[in-house]
Amino acid sequence: MDQVQGDLRQQRVMQLLRGFEWQLDEQAFLLLPDNCWEELLQISNDRNVKKLIRARAAAALTLYPNDKVWYELVSRISYDRSRVMRRRSTEQVCKAFSDSRARAVEEKMISLLADKDPQVRVLAARCLQPGKSEAASSALTMFRSELDRAEDSRFWEFEAAGFKADRTIE
Repeated sequence: MDQVQGDLRQQRVMQLLRGFEWQLDEQAFLLLPDNCWEELLQISNDRNVKKLIRARAAAALTLYPNDKVWYELVSRISYDRSRVMRRRSTEQVCKAFSDSRARAVEEKMISLLADKDPQVRVLAARCLQPGKSEAASSALTMFRSELDRAEDSRFWEFEAAGFKADRTIE
């Protein structure tokens, strides 16, 4: 009986992940049983599922900010070989955990300011800006000064990170 219920739950979750012009429907997901995040996690990790559906499942995981989701997303930022997945996971960690794990998110985002992927650096800087602590403010100041000293080719990164030309933060 549990297997049948699990299969039905997974079918309902998969239905919510399909669609041509898909958008995350928070209300629909929140009507599912509390543990449907397990199906989302399984789908997002299943290499036999289309990447698009896996990415949507990962986006839906932001609705369930628990320990396992946290560790999964942080692991993806650190170890996934896909730049796109690392970028999305960075956004998802910021969205899902900025309130409940503010300090841990801040520590992770500060470490990402030195990432080799400029888009991850920009996402980390943007995540740090809303409720800057002293540590975040200091890290952003150092990041901004690094961008100030950089070549013009990194100017887009300066603007994308939310820094104004007068050296303040948007």
